[in-house]
Amino acid sequence: DWAEYVRGMAWAMLAGGVPLARGWDGVVAGDVPVGAGLSSSAALELAVARAFAAASGVPWEATRVARLAQRAENVWVGVNSGIMDQLISAEGQAGHALLIDCRSLA
Repeated sequence: DWAEYVRGMAWAMLAGGVPLARGWDGVVAGDVPVGAGLSSSAALELAVARAFAAASGVPWEATRVARLAQRAENVWVGVNSGIMDQLISAEGQAGHALLIDCRSLA
């Protein structure tokens, strides 16, 4: 269930020491097909993380949050994924390529 990615992201951020001072109401919409192998879970995780960070006044630390998103997916949801999808969702910019060394996260 896609809602587990939202719950898992809140859990991972709190467990990772990110102070989530308050909740938020929101609507999730997107055009990445779920289950199509197009990083829909990472896109949702990082969108949720940005919303939590903004609502809580927490500065955005892309690599740290990408690791937390991977933890949410691996531990909370139970999907054994790597870090690449989360990193590109956390650090990517439209119209730009991103070179990622998944070993060092550089």
